[in-house]
Amino acid sequence: MISAFVRLLRALAAHDVLRFAVLVAAAAFLLDWATKSWALETLDNAAVPLGALMLGVERNDALAFSAGSGRLDPAFVVAVRLLALAGVIALSVQVGARSRRFAAGFALLIAGGSGNAADMLFRGGAVVDFIHAGPF
Repeated sequence: MISAFVRLLRALAAHDVLRFAVLVAAAAFLLDWATKSWALETLDNAAVPLGALMLGVERNDALAFSAGSGRLDPAFVVAVRLLALAGVIALSVQVGARSRRFAAGFALLIAGGSGNAADMLFRGGAVVDFIHAGPF
């Protein structure tokens, strides 16, 4: 089992497009985590207008666009998010390894999904959002 994992890591390190994707995903995840940490520290009880946007902390404990809010078990929501993330990772290995563009796109999807899953697990069971499109 460990030797298969080591072979996978060596193959990843030898493949320049996949190595690029991992670096993009790691950078985007860290940027996501840092900006959400900043928002929690700075904007927790405030709303700041920024042109057509508003900056203010919102927490989403459900699926996309708060679908199922208050009705779904948090463990179920985390499981759905992790399964979707696993699907994107599996698809990215097949499709994303073809070009840097595909790899970067999949890396950003993986970083966003990982950031949301990390929020659910480590920030009180809810995804932290802080950029709102103004009232339309």
